[in-house]
Amino acid sequence: MPEYDFKSDPRLVLDLARERLQHQLSFADSLDSKIATLFAAGSALVGLLAAVFALKGDGLDRGSITVLCVALLAYVVLTGVAAGATWPQRWRLGPSVDWAWKRSQEASEDEFLPELISGYMDYWRHNQAGNSVKALALRVAFVAIVAETICLEIAVAVVSG
Repeated sequence: MPEYDFKSDPRLVLDLARERLQHQLSFADSLDSKIATLFAAGSALVGLLAAVFALKGDGLDRGSITVLCVALLAYVVLTGVAAGATWPQRWRLGPSVDWAWKRSQEASEDEFLPELISGYMDYWRHNQAGNSVKALALRVAFVAIVAETICLEIAVAVVSG
């Protein structure tokens, strides 16, 4: 373990590291919620698209089939990124209580606090990759929803026009 020479109270850094990890995990939860909402909206849009084309009644022409295929492709992309982003993964939540208890009994505060801070920083770094994937998935999911919405608008225009 490297030596740390804190010029001020290391508890300030410990509080900051603990708080940042907590915010990071909350951010992951909010990304999951947004991705799930976009997935639900995408599912509804595909259903609406099918209903609009069913109203047409006289079969599907080449343009309608193209619109339907583009919408379904967008939905497949949405489903893939939503599943990938929300698939359970191992998040680092902080040191185990057993380790912290044992280490606090063995080491002085000057030894224990830097180890604890370093651990929180490592956990935060490890979790960043997961949040980056989730943030990218949210962007891709949003583009897929826009594509589905445009396809629905085209379908409505075709059926009503």
